[in-house]
Amino acid sequence: ARVRTLDLTFQKPFGGYGLFWTNDDISKLTTFLFLNNGTVNGVPILEQGGVQRALQRDTSDRGLDTGNNSRYNFAFWANPYGASSGYECEFWVPYASGFGGIRFLNLPNG
Repeated sequence: ARVRTLDLTFQKPFGGYGLFWTNDDISKLTTFLFLNNGTVNGVPILEQGGVQRALQRDTSDRGLDTGNNSRYNFAFWANPYGASSGYECEFWVPYASGFGGIRFLNLPNG
């Protein structure tokens, strides 16, 4: 079996630090979250309100203010963009940030 974690002396899995993602992992995870809203074959696997808040689809809960113009909600970070960033409309970009600088973003379409 291929080892995809950092080899630490305490030998316990810790998903936040040390898990090395492959392109296939990211593809499956983003499809599951961003396209299928945390469902598999139409069956919710994740609590739907949490998914909506994490992905900035619930405008009533943008998450915790991190103090650097971003928010944190249900393990996702998000940054707002708009006129001050040179865009004509206001939008949010949620993303996950992991070990070694690996990030995956949900970029708006349109």
